[in-house]
Amino acid sequence: MKKLSIIAILVIFCAVFGFAKVNTAKAVQPIRLGLLLPYTGVWAWVGAGADPGAELAVQEINADPALWPIHSPIKLYKEDTETKSAPAIAGARKLYDIDKVCGIVGPTSATVR
Repeated sequence: MKKLSIIAILVIFCAVFGFAKVNTAKAVQPIRLGLLLPYTGVWAWVGAGADPGAELAVQEINADPALWPIHSPIKLYKEDTETKSAPAIAGARKLYDIDKVCGIVGPTSATVR
């Protein structure tokens, strides 16, 4: 429930500030949210547990208009930190520069901040 609340707050923030100038005549664009987790490395168990939770939260929010009245679907973009700083920085740059996410959830370790 805590993860769902955090993701919902991030997505609402992205929706309010990321789509402030969206023309309503255009097709609905998904809200891009980055997930920067350790899928490999020492903390891989954290990524293995958090990833399904994030996916479930996105599915629940996208499926229920009462939870998500903005009508823009949420799309997750994922990158592996490998529990190291260099891959985490590269992943964050890719999420921001290439995937064009409006927010990033993670990382989970102080070594990658």
